Amino acid sequence: MSMFVVVGSKEPLYKMEMRARREESAHVDEFVLHAALDLVDELMWTTPAMALKVVDRFNDQLVSAFVTASGVKFLLLHETRNDDTVKAFFHEVHELYVKVRGFPTKEKVSI
Repeated sequence: MSMFVVVGSKEPLYKMEMRARREESAHVDEFVLHAALDLVDELMWTTPAMALKVVDRFNDQLVSAFVTASGVKFLLLHETRNDDTVKAFFHEVHELYVKVRGFPTKEKVSI
């Protein structure tokens, strides 16, 4: 895995890089994920599944996506195809996301 992002309805909410990048490819991972958002927006209306599996490819990297019921998108850029592991990762992240969003805090978090 190289990058994971959570994208709300208007802007990215969270980004995590999971490996050191070379300087010449500093923005490529972000560009690939943002380009895949258009595909995710199209696919989310054609299937009832929340886990959209691999939605895009770039060189040797794959983009997998997961869309919550509220339209928040989880995107994962990774190098090997293992649908079961990626699906389990997305479900675990979704469970944690629901717990965080459902816990009342003093600060209001907008999505």
